[in-house]
Formats: sequence, C-alpha cells, structure tokens
Amino acid sequence: MTVPAQQPPTPQEVQGFVDTFGRVVSNVELAVLGKNQVVRLALTALFAEGHLLIEDVPGTGKTSLARGPSRRACRASGGGSSSPRTCCRRTCPA
Repeated sequence: MTVPAQQPPTPQEVQGFVDTFGRVVSNVELAVLGKNQVVRLALTALFAEGHLLIEDVPGTGKTSLARGPSRRACRASGGGSSSPRTCCRRTCPA
C-alpha cells in the first residue's frame, strides 16, 4: 500500500502552530513555574505523540506538568474525568 505524499505546511500553518504552541506553553507555565525548557520539551513530546519520562527530586512539579495538558486534552476530547489515566482509557485506542 502506497502512502500518498503530504504537502509541506504553508507559512500560515507554521505560524499558526507556533502561536498555538506558545499559548499552550504560557498556560502550562502558570502551573509549573521556572521550568520553561522542561515544559517545552514535554509539550513537544505530546504534540509528536511520543513518550516522556519525567525524573526529578520531589516537589518540583512533575505531577502538575503531567496533569495540566492531560486535563485540557481530556476536556477538549469530551472525556468526563480529569485523571490522565481515565482520560487515556476513554480517548486512546487500546
């Protein structure tokens, strides 16, 4: 089976993504203070549909970093729970 070639994004689409990414980063940084690079890397993994292992000492916002975007994604997808685990079970394929 041949996969059709995708067209590269237009400059307007790229700028739209940059703007959206910046707004999401700003929103998450309201809950996770002083971790700009960590927030950007975590969101990059999320947008790329990849995996992320967060390691740090206790009390540094790992749970807030994991829950913030998942709550917003769950609400946007129509899931009723704000738990990342429950949301994933409802919205992700098995």
